[in-house]
Amino acid sequence: MGGNVFKNTVRMTPEEYNTASGNIIFSTKYDAQIFLRDEDKLTPKIALTKPYRKKESFGDVDFILNANSLHPEWKKKIISAFNLTEDQIHSGSGFFSFLYQGKYQVDFMLFPEDEFYTAYDYFSWNDLSNLMGRVTRKLGLKFGHDGVTLKVRNKDHELGQVLVTRSTKELCEFMMWDYDKWAEGFETMEEAYQWVTETPFFNKKLFALENRNHTARDRDWETV
Repeated sequence: MGGNVFKNTVRMTPEEYNTASGNIIFSTKYDAQIFLRDEDKLTPKIALTKPYRKKESFGDVDFILNANSLHPEWKKKIISAFNLTEDQIHSGSGFFSFLYQGKYQVDFMLFPEDEFYTAYDYFSWNDLSNLMGRVTRKLGLKFGHDGVTLKVRNKDHELGQVLVTRSTKELCEFMMWDYDKWAEGFETMEEAYQWVTETPFFNKKLFALENRNHTARDRDWETV
């Protein structure tokens, strides 16, 4: 969410980010105990999204949570474990944000279990998925946190959407992006931008600000 939910949020150095994210995962699992027990212990529960490696500061810490594994009173458990006050909490449908140590913004994004890994991929590497989605859109494919979908139309009427895949690897193979490089990650956003262009489906006109609609232009400016 970009670290803009709370007025008194402080940006983190990489060292502060790494320490905070590790402590939050530990406290969430073992102090707050917000997850239901499962015997096989293989069910995904929480994952820290992956940033590009040379990022100099962080506005927030973003986690993906498996909504199917949450305790019915998980929010109360978080509030108690982190000693949160009302003005340090902001929640809605599918998300829960709070101020960690009174200064660092933490965002929990909730997804059903069958979308967990897709959402994890989608929200990793900062804004990369947004750029990938611009390229796939010209082929009629929508790339989102729930996977890749194809709109079904009858002339000018949209009849619905069909799920094509929830696999980022399959998307990259179809789009002729280097999946191994995507999985390895990126040192800088410039490196990620270059990776997006390395497909025969890339068209630089898709990224010209004057060719974007009003909502998209506003979003682009906010992420600069």
